[in-house]
Amino acid sequence: MKESILIVEDQFIEANDLRSTLEMEGYLVCGIARSVARALELIRSKAPDIVIIDILLQGAPTGIDLAKQLMSQNMPFIYLSANSNNSTFNEAKKTQPDGFLVKPFRKKDVLIALEIATYRSRYKRELLQRHATWLNGLLSEVYEKEVPAEEKLKLMLKAFQPLIPFELLLVDLNSLSEPLLGFKRVSFDEYEAIDLHGSSPLAGSVRDMNEFRQPYLTGQQIYYRNGEDFLERSRNGKIINQIVSDFDIKSELTVRMPGIRDTAGGVCFYSSLADSFSNEHAKLIISVLPELTLLVGQIQEFFLKTKPKVRPSVKDDLSVLKQLTSRIVGKSPKLLFALDQAVQVAQHDTSVLVLGETGAGKEGIVNIIHHLSPRKNKPFVKINCAAIQETLVESELFGHEKGAFTGAFERRIGKFEQAQGGTIFLDEIGELPLDIQSKLLRVIQEKEIERLGGHQTIKTDVRIVAATNRNLDKEVALGFFRIDLYYRLNVFPIMVPALRERKEDIPALAEFFLKEQAKLSGQPEKKLDPVMMAKFVEYSWPGNIRELKHLIERFAIMSKGTVISRLEIPVIKEGTATVIVSAPAKEFQSIDEIEKTHIMAAIKNCKGKIAGAGGAAEVLKIPVTTLRYKMKKLGIGWHYFHDDPQ
Repeated sequence: MKESILIVEDQFIEANDLRSTLEMEGYLVCGIARSVARALELIRSKAPDIVIIDILLQGAPTGIDLAKQLMSQNMPFIYLSANSNNSTFNEAKKTQPDGFLVKPFRKKDVLIALEIATYRSRYKRELLQRHATWLNGLLSEVYEKEVPAEEKLKLMLKAFQPLIPFELLLVDLNSLSEPLLGFKRVSFDEYEAIDLHGSSPLAGSVRDMNEFRQPYLTGQQIYYRNGEDFLERSRNGKIINQIVSDFDIKSELTVRMPGIRDTAGGVCFYSSLADSFSNEHAKLIISVLPELTLLVGQIQEFFLKTKPKVRPSVKDDLSVLKQLTSRIVGKSPKLLFALDQAVQVAQHDTSVLVLGETGAGKEGIVNIIHHLSPRKNKPFVKINCAAIQETLVESELFGHEKGAFTGAFERRIGKFEQAQGGTIFLDEIGELPLDIQSKLLRVIQEKEIERLGGHQTIKTDVRIVAATNRNLDKEVALGFFRIDLYYRLNVFPIMVPALRERKEDIPALAEFFLKEQAKLSGQPEKKLDPVMMAKFVEYSWPGNIRELKHLIERFAIMSKGTVISRLEIPVIKEGTATVIVSAPAKEFQSIDEIEKTHIMAAIKNCKGKIAGAGGAAEVLKIPVTTLRYKMKKLGIGWHYFHDDPQ
């Protein structure tokens, strides 16, 4: 028997059609609910495996409200949506659904969505179990070690950091002599102890401390607050307000710890990102709570007896990580979060999707994932999907047999066979043609390939890491990327921030590239003067780190002295433009109009041919997939090139 399904839909005809489709395929439909209240009743009594929810249920509460409850219960769910606006869609995405079905949907869409939801749910359970087992083992080792309490705190930080995205950690021992122990993350592998005693504003009076402790000592044992929910709490209380002010904190995850001598304390994780914590983090804490309780109790006992001072800083000896991250410069929270995610997923043999703009540093994250994985001594094969001609993509990925096509004079081993036992990095995966996407999906599902022109299936043992600068949500909506492949790859996404999102790292990056340029040129190292540095920080860097690196190299060559100054960043400032043709402003075309005219001219010149030798893509020097995307975006249809509308 397949999974049991609960349908939450207030339109009778649509709900009934969906039930018929599911039952014909062997699924058990345990009920249809027209409201959230009825859905909750059926969930309690029937315990369905998967819930299908209409986002826009009439009245309140909404489908999104129900989804939030399902998320807290770790129950898989799929959204039904019609023409939802962007704000509704973005709100729905925050609940981490296991899939979307867009009305009107086909039978095939429903079955694929359920298959993906089942896969993702199973994967998340297994991942949580593996993380909990790993973290429990680390905490147990820390408990058994005969080292000072401050060393145990250091090891506890190291254990949690890859799995919980925090920048500030407070340990509340509920002791008048040691009210709070605090550590701030200052780089990827370095923490500094915070002085929370004496004159520190965070030391607080007994009244202030009781006020700070009240939410987690009297409320839920484990809770998290993000964004506005957290900031609302921070307005009430001197210490929490000071934390927000001093460290720019925007979210928290707090755990109440039953302590020794009839006391209780807490472990508080804080982040400067507004959406850092989720139900997955809370569930992980629950899974390791017994070991964590023992460890914190042991540390509490130590401090109550000896009250030692905490060292001013702690550093983790992570030689491998230091080598891998030596060229990843920066301390911004978003960058550190991406690095933590890479470390976290490296040990697990799952597919990973790395997202980010061109030049943001996605390849550096991919290198960390491979070189920290159990496959680190196996092949690491990289391929840029955008750089391959459309007609050769299948051969490049999967290989071909002799005579498979004109010019195939011998058998060729593809990238997947070359990567056997190791990792394959599919860069710019958003450029893959749809027919190749379907074959890639088969590789992920069946773990086998078939060479072009061959009839024998070849088993593969390859980890897939993909990257793209495209918004794959939009690509799926436009029909340019398969939704089933997207959900297979998007099980563990990592977002690499754009440089404009981590401007605090620009001075360190500029200094790094200047040192690098000096070594390459054999010249004395140059510096940016304060005015130039301010311009660098102010600039938006559309080309990200790559643009910064190239500009530094250019400035280092152009500057005659050791201090770089009075050189302009090549950017058109708002309100100015260089006018090449003298004409009234109203006669200027938009960029899209110019591009549309240019593409149409190329296609007409190629007599309507898009792909292959002499096609418009070749003439324009862009991948065929990119050309088709632009045609769709700009509304260029075939009727522009043929007199016959058919």
